[in-house]
Amino acid sequence: MNDESWDSGPAAGWSIGDLDGAEISRTVEEAVRRRRLSDPETREPPGMLRALGLLVDDAPRRASVVLFGRAERPMMPRCLCARIRGRSEHLDDRRFNGNVSRVRCS
Repeated sequence: MNDESWDSGPAAGWSIGDLDGAEISRTVEEAVRRRRLSDPETREPPGMLRALGLLVDDAPRRASVVLFGRAERPMMPRCLCARIRGRSEHLDDRRFNGNVSRVRCS
C-alpha cells in the first residue's frame, strides 16, 4: 500500500516556471513574519518551494500547483476547496480554477 497522499506526488507536466513566483514569495514572507517558517535566505522560487517542502526531485509537487499554479494554465481536475469544522464535520465545498489563493470558501 502506498502511504503517499495525492498532493505530495509530482505534478506531471508542470515546471517551476508554471507557478506564480510572486504568490510563492508573498506566502514565504508571511510564513516567516508569523514565525511558521525559517527564512529560506532566498527569494528564488526553487529555494522557497524547497523550504515549503513543495518540490520532489526538483519538480513541483501537486500541492505546489494547487497553491501557486498560474491562472492561464488549466488546473488539475481534483482541485476542490472544502470547509471542515473540527476533524470531521463537512460544511461545504467548491471546485475552482486558478490557484487556491483566489478561492474564497465562505
